[in-house]
Order: sequence, then C-alpha cells, then structure tokens
Amino acid sequence: MCLEREGYWVTEAQNGEEAIALCQTLRPDTVLLDATIAGMSGFECCSQLRTIPNW
Repeated sequence: MCLEREGYWVTEAQNGEEAIALCQTLRPDTVLLDATIAGMSGFECCSQLRTIPNW
C-alpha cells in the first residue's frame, strides 16, 4: 500500500464489523473506508464509528 511506503502504519479490515472492532481497540487517527465494504456500507460503518464515546 502506498501509505506504508511513506512510513505510515496501516491496518486493514475485511468487513465493516471488523473495521469497527479494530477502531475500538486501536483508536486510529485516520480511517479510510470503501463505500462498498463487505457486510455493511462504508457509510453505515462510518455512522457506527461516530457513536464510539470519546473518539
């Protein structure tokens, strides 16, 4: 991935549920989502991420 070559730490999720779990654990500074992510849309995933307290 291009970001890794530039020195960024990158973690990938295979679906929306995994992305939410990873974000709750890792608390990343930035999240990039695919609008057509498996299991739920990227928009739904984003909506759920926004409900995480103190983040």
